[in-house]
Amino acid sequence: MKSLLLLLAIQALLLSTAIFAAPVPIRKHIPGITVSNCEKLKRGMTKLDVIDLFGSKPVITWDNEDGPSLFDPKYASLGEYEASDLEVKIFFDCNDRVLDAVWLFPHEEGKISGIK
Repeated sequence: MKSLLLLLAIQALLLSTAIFAAPVPIRKHIPGITVSNCEKLKRGMTKLDVIDLFGSKPVITWDNEDGPSLFDPKYASLGEYEASDLEVKIFFDCNDRVLDAVWLFPHEEGKISGIK
């Protein structure tokens, strides 16, 4: 009986250790509207990838239901993010994948960057 209780105690200890010692996934980035995260944007990323990168959904300021894009007919929607020192504009296709993106620095006239 003692050996059975000891065996159960050891199993419980091992199980609790496995639960609490399980590795925690480490993010490759800190979500937020930052230049560093903008530089991680890639063509073909899904909208869910973008949401994970920036930590929130983009504000869709235009989509093809509003009329055809003046920039490129492949663009199906335009999502935007804003921070105090950075504006991000992301063009998505009809499958919600990134086609192009630019980020602007409103306090630095003429400064603009984008997906390379």
